[in-house]
Amino acid sequence: MRGWRTIPALKGYRVALMYPKKPAPQLTVSMVHEGCTNRPFFTIQARNHLQAANDPGLEQLGSWDPLVNTHGEQLVGVDIGRLMHWMAHGARPSLGVARLFGLAGVLPIHPSSELEALRLGRRLSAAASVKATGGGAAGGR
Repeated sequence: MRGWRTIPALKGYRVALMYPKKPAPQLTVSMVHEGCTNRPFFTIQARNHLQAANDPGLEQLGSWDPLVNTHGEQLVGVDIGRLMHWMAHGARPSLGVARLFGLAGVLPIHPSSELEALRLGRRLSAAASVKATGGGAAGGR
């Protein structure tokens, strides 16, 4: 049972702890928004899952600039060795980090990324079939 501990001096008796031990903090690797409203910028941090967003994390592992640059690229910089270190110590990636690193090839592809690609493919094929049949644009009010 949680919160109960056997005291060696009182064999056979179980005593409830008045102040049970706090559970170990769950570690997470998450993105923290650092930029402005129209200029997003994210840092990738190892942190306690209960930490407030404005509190500094345990360690900054990298950064992500989601806006496309002049070459059509999004810039991601991360220390993969430290990322694997924190994940080996039990840190879980957040949804955004799991999707980003799944697409980058560092982690397995997240199922939501596969679903999004499937839905986009269906939408594009439906739009192409409507365009090929010539329908959709002739209707009016």
